Amino acid sequence: MRIEKLLAASERAYSSFMRAYKPGLDCSVLLQAALDCLKDELGNYEIIYDYMCGADTAKIEGKTAAGYVLKPGDTVILDMAVGKNGIWCDTCRTFFIGKADGEKRAAYDLLIKALAEGEKKLAAGTRGGDVFRAVQGVLKTGGYALKHHAGHAFGKKPMQAPDFTENCADKVSKGMFVTLEPGIYTDTYGIRIENDYYIGGNAVNLFPFPLDIENYIIKE
Repeated sequence: MRIEKLLAASERAYSSFMRAYKPGLDCSVLLQAALDCLKDELGNYEIIYDYMCGADTAKIEGKTAAGYVLKPGDTVILDMAVGKNGIWCDTCRTFFIGKADGEKRAAYDLLIKALAEGEKKLAAGTRGGDVFRAVQGVLKTGGYALKHHAGHAFGKKPMQAPDFTENCADKVSKGMFVTLEPGIYTDTYGIRIENDYYIGGNAVNLFPFPLDIENYIIKE
């Protein structure tokens, strides 16, 4: 099993998730569409996930219970660590039901800028804390603070060191697989995105699933 296959299956799962939406739908139906797609693509697999809808997205992690009916304006976070045969990937996308208002669009744009700034720091020899501060610095320009790590290494486990926290002195090394996952969380909603990278000399994005917000607005 190669990580590229896991990431391709994850991309198709996100697409299946979006296609499953219909107005008035129970949130569990969309999640099941993503899980069924992974099963079709990979056969038996392992998964660790956050799936949060509406106000639950402000909680950073967890699962919205079946029975919640998605509403126009809801934000939905689907974060999936997918594994098979001892290899893992870890990605996240945020979706917007029907529309995304101006505040959420501005926050999303800021996350894309934070991701790009983190990418500039991702190179062999960079300390995890430096990656965190690069991401955090962008979010602070919008008045936000990063409430969790900025990313982490992965591969044989869904999460490995270094963990990109503010005081992390561990260094990124050549041959590592790492993530970047900036997030913004307010009292009423959260937004998170996560890409996977391979560290050669610099970072190679292994999950170039387009980030433009229009790709993640699920039309009514």
